[in-house]
Amino acid sequence: MRIFPEAVLNDEPVRLAAGARIHDADNRIVMPSTLAGTFDVLVERPLPAEIARARAPPAPAPAAAQARERARASGASGGASR
Repeated sequence: MRIFPEAVLNDEPVRLAAGARIHDADNRIVMPSTLAGTFDVLVERPLPAEIARARAPPAPAPAAAQARERARASGASGGASR
């Protein structure tokens, strides 16, 4: 169990940044101390070990975000140019 402001993202320890905001699927701000368990979220990371913003998106959004990340990764590794 981690102690606030510590968390785990993709099995890596991270910290919530000062002023970090967490939003639920209805775009309401959620207090970090009320969360427990595992969630699919989209995150904004200004530093590799820090989370500035986390949002629990509606159901289809995580798959779309993962597809964008795969496309960016393949483009960065010498994929087709535009």
